[in-house]
Amino acid sequence: MSILPTNTITTEQLLKGGEFPELSTGQIHLWRVSLNPSEELLMHCAEALSEFERGRLGFFSFDRVRKNYQVSQGMLRLLISRYLGTELNEVTLGRHLKGKPFCHNDRELFFNISN
Repeated sequence: MSILPTNTITTEQLLKGGEFPELSTGQIHLWRVSLNPSEELLMHCAEALSEFERGRLGFFSFDRVRKNYQVSQGMLRLLISRYLGTELNEVTLGRHLKGKPFCHNDRELFFNISN
């Protein structure tokens, strides 16, 4: 297993199909995303959310917490869609009994998220 530093990519590269790192078996990629995104990225994160996730936005009383959820879940979906080479609306996520997220599209893709 190896942990490799990922190159910084721009919002444009992520959203518009620019160069994206390939994930090989046994590698770990770490991503860090600002919770103060540009309005463009915030909009794309909102569009990336599932219907269930959009519905959850209404449960958050504070704007900051709502935006953090929108960015974290939207970026997760954006990144997974790029890794899998699928459309955003094809990414299906779930949670194990103890809350660890997984991707229905590829059970061999292991990931976690921390805010």
